[in-house]
Amino acid sequence: MAQKNSDVGTIIDKAAELKADLAGITFHAGSQCTNINNWVLGIRAAREAFDEMLKKNLRPRLLNLGGGYPVTLSEPVPSIEDIGADIMTELDVFPDDVHIIAEPGRFLVSDTGYFVCRVVGTAMRQNQPWLYLDAGFYGGLMELDDIPYHIDTDRQGELLSWKVAGPSCCSNDAFKGCYELPSDLQANDFIYIKNAGAYTNSMSSTFNGFELPDVKVI
Repeated sequence: MAQKNSDVGTIIDKAAELKADLAGITFHAGSQCTNINNWVLGIRAAREAFDEMLKKNLRPRLLNLGGGYPVTLSEPVPSIEDIGADIMTELDVFPDDVHIIAEPGRFLVSDTGYFVCRVVGTAMRQNQPWLYLDAGFYGGLMELDDIPYHIDTDRQGELLSWKVAGPSCCSNDAFKGCYELPSDLQANDFIYIKNAGAYTNSMSSTFNGFELPDVKVI
């Protein structure tokens, strides 16, 4: 049984009171989600909400399964086939006239490109090596804090745990985790971030006067 949300009941009651056309339910399993059960719980909660809507004489006819469908970055992920199999099992309890949609953006475009940037400098701060890039939190790498992207370089040195930061002076432009990268990285070296076709350029800005990343089609 999915956990009940009192806010959902309040919204349904208000929609019925206003005679609003509450068309259906949408949920999101979580970006780069690796837990198939998130979709299962979301669909079950949606089914319960549909039942409550029907009791209030509303006409639910749309279910949006949201996004979150993962791609392989630096860790294994469940396959889209396995996710789809569990989703289809749960959808059996919905009538055929319910319109089902989803938002698999990352899954479709993530592996279409690399994010390429360069090292602008290195430093040692309180015995911690720091690596400064010419793109950071505001320049297309906003997800680097939460998504386990794989980073490549042309260097072959012994791996070192680097704290990675962008070029601005903002405190947000230093990423929380550390990355194991070659110890001999230097200014002007290229950095290659795989599977960066999603949520890089679309999340970049000209904060502090830095230009947006270029897009090169090869």
